[in-house]
Amino acid sequence: MNNDVKHNENEDLADNILPEDENHIPVDEDNYDDSDTCDTDEYSDDKSEEDEQESPIDSLVAANEEIDRLKDGIVRKQAEMDNLRKRQQKEISNAYRYSIENFAKEMLVVLDSIDMGVEACQDESADIKKISEGVELSRQAFIKSLEKFDIKIIKAQGELFNAELHQAITMTENKDFKSNTVLEVMQKGYQISDRLLRPAMVIVAK
Repeated sequence: MNNDVKHNENEDLADNILPEDENHIPVDEDNYDDSDTCDTDEYSDDKSEEDEQESPIDSLVAANEEIDRLKDGIVRKQAEMDNLRKRQQKEISNAYRYSIENFAKEMLVVLDSIDMGVEACQDESADIKKISEGVELSRQAFIKSLEKFDIKIIKAQGELFNAELHQAITMTENKDFKSNTVLEVMQKGYQISDRLLRPAMVIVAK
């Protein structure tokens, strides 16, 4: 009978023990290290950084767009410079043309005076003195017209010879004047501002 009781107790104990899972691997809790497991948060961060990094194709597209922008800017600047140059050339051309126009108008006034003098000379009964006075008035009008454009007669008579303004035709002895003094002007010289138009043709004392 004692044997039957022991047998029943062993059966009850066996029933209370749960069968082990075939796939279950026992874990040594004392030697367990959770660093060996996959850190999902760190993986997610690495994935996000890779997504944020620009691909080589995107970089190339951006660089080409920047090059196109710079080229367009250069073309625009060149066009602006060309337009500015053309405008300046036009302004210079207009200024020159209008200055010539004003000069021509002044010369027409002188020409009118000369024409009147010529007509007076053709009249046999004309007074020579009046004709001479008319010619002198025309001459003065002409000189004033030149002065409006800063064209002036070069002073020569009695001046010391200046090779930049005078051209000596000949030299002659004259005790009344110092050497290199202009004795006579054969043809008047002119200059515009400080620029020589033509030298005065002169005779100079030795």
